[in-house]
Amino acid sequence: MKKQRKVREEFFITFDIFASKAKSAPTQPFDFVTKIILSNLKIEGPSSQFFKLLGRLIEEANNEKVIDLYNLFSQVIERIKSHESTEMKGSPKQDQTLIGLLKTAIKIIEKEGVNEKIIEIADKQSLMSELFNKCLFPDNIEIPTEDVTHLTPKSKLSISGNKCKTEESRK
Repeated sequence: MKKQRKVREEFFITFDIFASKAKSAPTQPFDFVTKIILSNLKIEGPSSQFFKLLGRLIEEANNEKVIDLYNLFSQVIERIKSHESTEMKGSPKQDQTLIGLLKTAIKIIEKEGVNEKIIEIADKQSLMSELFNKCLFPDNIEIPTEDVTHLTPKSKLSISGNKCKTEESRK
């Protein structure tokens, strides 16, 4: 496990340097590595280091030829919507994939600004509904219509879980 962590750390440091020099680097090697990293967005469970690298790529991207941020934004929204959170209420265990996806969406919005295309994509894919009704607040609330003072199992308030249960994912 330590060897794997060391390799990841070394790769992260190397790629971070590579990303910071991307503006002056020839686009061909940068495009190749970027495509590899973006293809891993489809893999379940990318680590927090993966999302740090992706964040750096977004920060350093200076044209659509390197990264189509609108397409990436659309992919990220789809992943947020389809992702099943591993967070549990009262547990400190964070879902690094969910947190990474949410932070990636924020990075793209910060990079591009809130423009017509970002709004169109977010609206078309119901991003706000997903964030409010699935991530932050439960979407399935049944309020009993009868007297519930005796609190039998059938009359308790039934709430389905929201995805974001830890402080970090709710930021």
